Amino acid sequence: RPAAAGGVWQEPNEAVQKILDELDLKAIAELKNAKGKPFGQLIVGRPLGKASFERRDLVQLEMIINLVATVIDSEKHIRA
Repeated sequence: RPAAAGGVWQEPNEAVQKILDELDLKAIAELKNAKGKPFGQLIVGRPLGKASFERRDLVQLEMIINLVATVIDSEKHIRA
């Protein structure tokens, strides 16, 4: 399970974790704007060909998630 300390990964409570397990979802990441305020979440399923994510996978995913959040946040400001 991803670590929540300072990164984008959230630690679900027991009820949410049960639902994630039933749906074979593995992680929830928080999308943050340039000021660090959350504006959405991204839910990640099981990696193809693996039972769970390796630390290296999570680091790479976190970089991609931060880039996606930046693009979405930029688009919101352009259209405003």
